[in-house]
Amino acid sequence: MVGLNRNGFTLIETVVALGMLALGVLGVAASLLTAIKYSAQSRSAMEAIYLAEDQIEIMRLLSATDVLAMVPDDAFVNDGLNPIDPDPGDDNTTRYNRRWRVQDDTPEAGLITITVAVDFQDRLGITRTVSLRTLKAGS
Repeated sequence: MVGLNRNGFTLIETVVALGMLALGVLGVAASLLTAIKYSAQSRSAMEAIYLAEDQIEIMRLLSATDVLAMVPDDAFVNDGLNPIDPDPGDDNTTRYNRRWRVQDDTPEAGLITITVAVDFQDRLGITRTVSLRTLKAGS
């Protein structure tokens, strides 16, 4: 066999190379699927944050008396717009439920604590909550 000239690849070498290439492609595909999943979850969380910030800004524009009149007995009150779809024209079917609570003289006299919570279900059906809190000068 000395002096035997080999040209090209054997079948075994070709199969091994294709197998290694397939493993690499599968790894990249799995990474892309994971990135898409987390991107959708991030989008839902960002929309929930936007809805909470929007309600807080509305309450900041109102007088302290009007804010306190919105929520009796320091309870969470559901938004009358629930369920909320921030952009009905998109392909995201996530629905959000917004609620808020107003606490007078908290954390100290003369201050109002406003808490807005937005609930939504992720793609696995797990309920997630985004909650924002702010202070407003009381009456």
